[in-house]
Amino acid sequence: MFKGFNQKTIDFMWSVRLNNNKPWFEEHKDEFKLDFQIPMKELGQEVFAKITADYEKYGFIHKLSRIYRDARRVRDGRLYRDNL
Repeated sequence: MFKGFNQKTIDFMWSVRLNNNKPWFEEHKDEFKLDFQIPMKELGQEVFAKITADYEKYGFIHKLSRIYRDARRVRDGRLYRDNL
C-alpha cells in the first residue's frame, strides 16, 4: 500500500539531479531502491488497479521504465535536457 513519499525520497531525487551519472548512482543504488523504487512501484500498482477497474475494456498493462534507458545526449556527452 502506497503511504506517500518521504523526505529521503525528495533528498535522493535532488541528489540525482545534481549527480546525474552512473558511478554516483551505483554507489547510491540501495537508497534508490528503498526510498524511491519501492514507493513508486506501490503507487504504480494502486493507480493501475484503479484504472483497470474503471476502464477494463482497454486492456492496459503495467510497466516500469529502466533507469539507464534515457540515451538522449548532445554531441559533447552532456545530457540533451537537464530540466523541463
